[in-house]
Amino acid sequence: MTIAIAGVSDIVPGRKYKPLPDSPFFQHLRDAALTIANLEVPFTDNPGPPHHGGIDLYTPTAFAAELPKAGVTVGTLANNHAATRGPEVIEEMIAACDRAGLRTLGWGANREEASRPLFVDVKGADGKTHTIGIVTATSIGPRNIFATATGQGVASIEVVTTARDDGRSVENPGSPGSTTTEPVEEDVALIESQIRAAKARTPVVVAALHWGLGESVLDYMKIVAHRLIDAGATMIFGCHTHHMAAVDWYRGAPIFYGLGNFLFQYDGERPVLVPRDGVAAVVDVDPESGAVSSARMLIGRLDAEGVPWPASPERVERVIEDVERFSFANNVEFQHIPEGAILTPRRD
Repeated sequence: MTIAIAGVSDIVPGRKYKPLPDSPFFQHLRDAALTIANLEVPFTDNPGPPHHGGIDLYTPTAFAAELPKAGVTVGTLANNHAATRGPEVIEEMIAACDRAGLRTLGWGANREEASRPLFVDVKGADGKTHTIGIVTATSIGPRNIFATATGQGVASIEVVTTARDDGRSVENPGSPGSTTTEPVEEDVALIESQIRAAKARTPVVVAALHWGLGESVLDYMKIVAHRLIDAGATMIFGCHTHHMAAVDWYRGAPIFYGLGNFLFQYDGERPVLVPRDGVAAVVDVDPESGAVSSARMLIGRLDAEGVPWPASPERVERVIEDVERFSFANNVEFQHIPEGAILTPRRD
């Protein structure tokens, strides 16, 4: 017996409350035992002035009730926008989500509390209750919102970027050279410890990570993904860039490095253009052993209102081909299906 755990990427509703239409794409989320999404925008009825680079992100607290209707049951707050309006607003957001029955994680009074696992009980098809552990962290965002040993903020894994000249500019003027990225050891070790603590309580532990740069999978992303899986993570859902990125398998765990877009209704004065493709990643896992039996990518396409609907067959094929190309060197095989693809570890 397996249960399905779904992951989607960024939730960016607009500044005016808009009920979500009942898109058929949401059924993928409602069919799962739980669905994890990144709550990118502060939920507040008292927004005040914008706090982050002129991008004025917020939505009324009433919007929180829309997400469980769409199948989203867990929201991560460890990102580069949710906490930028200050602790009063994020506490308002957490309270609104609680009232709507939407569980949240990733914010706390200090680093330890912010990174603490969330445990959610779900029902299997056999009627039994199973506990799922979830851990989250962001590598993206202003450092003044990252929790410290004694200060409140979001769970984080900081990254050190080192530039190097690879010599290409001699023959190719304008070549920017390259960079290496390495996670801060103390931060990775803390999230590893939280994964291990969650694993001691349940076989199924999900890591939801906010990271990335466009379609690229950077050095630090691979390092963090592998270390968290070594520590006991069952699967990894990644987001932030609004772009689809590669997928991989490592030690029996699927890694979705970038899940594209999900809901994007940004209506600020500064234009923001993002890809309109998104995915519901669905992982079937044995709740007793934590063994993953299969994983799927189900492709959606955002409409003019920024809401995901099932993509056309032609668009599904195009997106899956792109992700397959990104993942060419990885340990994963794609079986194309009308809604997307079934993913399995590559057979030797």
